[in-house]
Amino acid sequence: MCRLSRVGGGLLSAMLALSTFQVQAEDDWWFDVEVIVFDRNAALTHLQETFEIAKDVSPYSADIDVIGNIIRPDINWIKQNLARCDGSDAPLWQPVLSLQDITQTHEQWLQEQHRTSGMASSLVDDESERQELQSGVIPTSTDNAFNGSDAFTVEAADIAGYWVEFSGISEASPVAVPPFRYCEDTLPWLTYSDSGWKRHTADNRLPAPQAIPIELSGHDWPRASQAHLLSANAQELEKLSEQIRRNRDLTRLLHVTWRQEVRFGQEEASTVRLYAGQNYADRFTLDGYAVPPTLEMPAPVEESQQEDAIKTLTEDTFFADLNARLATPQTVPLSRLLQLQARKDSASGVKDKQPTANTDTPIWQIDGYMRVFLKYINRVPYLHIDSEMFYRQPVPVTAKLSQVASEQPEYRLVSVPFKQLRRVISNQLHYFDHPLFGMVVEIRRYERPDQQEDAGQE
Repeated sequence: MCRLSRVGGGLLSAMLALSTFQVQAEDDWWFDVEVIVFDRNAALTHLQETFEIAKDVSPYSADIDVIGNIIRPDINWIKQNLARCDGSDAPLWQPVLSLQDITQTHEQWLQEQHRTSGMASSLVDDESERQELQSGVIPTSTDNAFNGSDAFTVEAADIAGYWVEFSGISEASPVAVPPFRYCEDTLPWLTYSDSGWKRHTADNRLPAPQAIPIELSGHDWPRASQAHLLSANAQELEKLSEQIRRNRDLTRLLHVTWRQEVRFGQEEASTVRLYAGQNYADRFTLDGYAVPPTLEMPAPVEESQQEDAIKTLTEDTFFADLNARLATPQTVPLSRLLQLQARKDSASGVKDKQPTANTDTPIWQIDGYMRVFLKYINRVPYLHIDSEMFYRQPVPVTAKLSQVASEQPEYRLVSVPFKQLRRVISNQLHYFDHPLFGMVVEIRRYERPDQQEDAGQE
């Protein structure tokens, strides 16, 4: 029994050690993922293939956003160190004065002004009398144009105007200085929806750019605990990227490399958001419709002009103009119809269901996610890539024959999904092909240094 117990105990210890080693190995898989995305410059309407169209162009949501951390960093953690604007520790904070405090302060200021003006007037009288005695001439009241109520005063604005006129910079445009605060005045707020409370904070991210830079550079942190974008020194596909750039039929949209931890199992792996190209938020809504043009308010019409306009309506020129318009009909753009429908709904009290333009929510030309995970096949771990990308492109929605020569064609932004699940091998190029765009991916194993080696490098 003792021998069996010892053998059983040794076997159990070996199994525990093996399982511990396997768990540690599974938790220590880090890879560098290098991606090149390019556009084929193909018009969706000119292709023979039929593509599935997504219902909208809403931005994709993922677990990790390595690109957004570079182009739109969130400074909430930095702003937490700022003082409150309504607190006594704020640099610009001033105590709230009562009416009595303000009255007393004003009375003290008046007393100080009277005392100062009295001393100044006595000094001026003594000096004037001394100069008059020396010169022997006593000026009359008519010789001094600056006495009494006709005293000549120059304001600070007048002096500035004289200086601007003299220097010749009156045509110079003023310098615009962006506002800057030394304290934070926006408190978090709560909203109740879907049977729960949600905490909101101010969006302190930088505004989204008009286009994503083709090459983004991050930081090479050897022992970073989170996924992050690497610098250009970590890229190994420069020659391929240069070949794509020289190809006239292709346009590079993105070339980045990031480092992330890769876990076992598709459900356990994190999704990394991947987006590139231009930002359509200023041209289209989240439903893909064109942003209606802003209507300019008409200038106020004088009463005499209104009478002339009413008189003109009663004449035959109104009907002549109406007949001319009916004889030459013109196509009404879709954006104009949507705008008129929105006006009608607002006038009748119906809530407008059409989403409005929000430039703070970018709509990228390519948007989606990439999920890299490990999976055992015959006891051998294999890398897998699960990706879903959306390619956005404006397409015309009106017939060309009905377009007026001076009228711009109406477009709608459509989103074409592309989803693939593929088993890949590290240190090999993998190409994801689509008629509208392409993506090249290479995954390389990264051995993280231990703390002692990292400290020695620093």
